[in-house]
Amino acid sequence: MERWEDHVAVVTGASSGMGAAIFESLALAGFIVIGLARRVNLIQDIIDKQKPDVASRMHAHYCDVRLPESVDTAFEYINSSFGGIDVLINNAGIIRTGNLIDMNLTDIHDTIQTNLFGYIYWSRKAAASLIERNATGHIIQINSVTGFYVPRNVGFSVNAYPISKFGLTALKDVLAEELNLIGNRNIKVTSINPGSVDTPIWDSLGMTVDVETSLKPEDIADTVLYILQTPRNVHIKELTISAVGDKW
Repeated sequence: MERWEDHVAVVTGASSGMGAAIFESLALAGFIVIGLARRVNLIQDIIDKQKPDVASRMHAHYCDVRLPESVDTAFEYINSSFGGIDVLINNAGIIRTGNLIDMNLTDIHDTIQTNLFGYIYWSRKAAASLIERNATGHIIQINSVTGFYVPRNVGFSVNAYPISKFGLTALKDVLAEELNLIGNRNIKVTSINPGSVDTPIWDSLGMTVDVETSLKPEDIADTVLYILQTPRNVHIKELTISAVGDKW
């Protein structure tokens, strides 16, 4: 990871679950990391638990990825304080239960805005930052296996969640193609598609997962590090990961 040491990484949804694990692992790997979330206090709690040399590379900042103006403000802070973005981990996401045809419209809106538009907003910022500086970088989208098929008999299988994740699959391909069209070979775009992951999001839904057949947040963090360590000429465009025995 030497080539990334002291480079700037941004992690959205860094307050818990996969985002928190990725935020911590990138700092331990030598990145300067900015964790973004609405619950900034939870990110600060993660920082406070680190050794001083690691904590000095970790920064917490507020961002509501649903709102373009909030993204603009956070990006201005990153740009002015750290000089731009080298690695973006788009991770912020929510799940709401219920069927699409009778879901609360606010839940539909928040799901699409968080899970899709938030990724679009930050992908544009990161790509523009890298292109302007002619820098080498990586944009990693934390997607889902529901980004390419709709699971059956699950509380979020027939609502806005898989719709938002299918959109992320297209976003990865559109972004990569646009970079190809302008002849940019410095920016890699990768989609990570986890199966079941044991994170606090299930508690908020009143649902449980089989921990024996579910990934841990740290598994996703390790996957991010694996992708970032690939040689410059190697581009992992998509990686699907699940626990052994996971039905997904």
